[in-house]
Amino acid sequence: MKSRRDIQRATRISFNKVILRNSVCCHVLCGAQKAPPHFVRKLRRYMQGLRMKYVPNKIPLGERMINKIFSVILVIYGGYGIYVNDLYLPSKRGSGVHLHDEPALLMYASFICGCLVMLSVVVDHYDERDNEHKYQSFAKCFKFLGWGIFGFSLIWSLVKLSI
Repeated sequence: MKSRRDIQRATRISFNKVILRNSVCCHVLCGAQKAPPHFVRKLRRYMQGLRMKYVPNKIPLGERMINKIFSVILVIYGGYGIYVNDLYLPSKRGSGVHLHDEPALLMYASFICGCLVMLSVVVDHYDERDNEHKYQSFAKCFKFLGWGIFGFSLIWSLVKLSI
């Protein structure tokens, strides 16, 4: 009678042969030809991935708190700027930019996009499913959208001032 370990070893070997049967790896592992190192690394990583259990990512408490605090500050600052119809953006040199009416609303929309990006990092920490790539694509999309709206509102403000 076969032991449990012998059955597992035989299953693992036959499973590996099925995966490698129709690929270049079969020749590589048998020693028929030399494979590029990146190919071997990918193969090893794939084989390890079959045995590894998923571990959700952990975001440090400090980074989570900073993201939460800055999100709240951005929403409050933008909301106050919309309320008084004067959204001020300070600059490194000079007096900064004052936005009014539609450009201010667009700038507030870019603030909201920034808040969503920061909060997606926080939500990703608490979500233990294997879907970090979705949070990263969400953040990338809203980062692109936010910077686009930011630039458009500044251009609209300049055009509005020149008219």
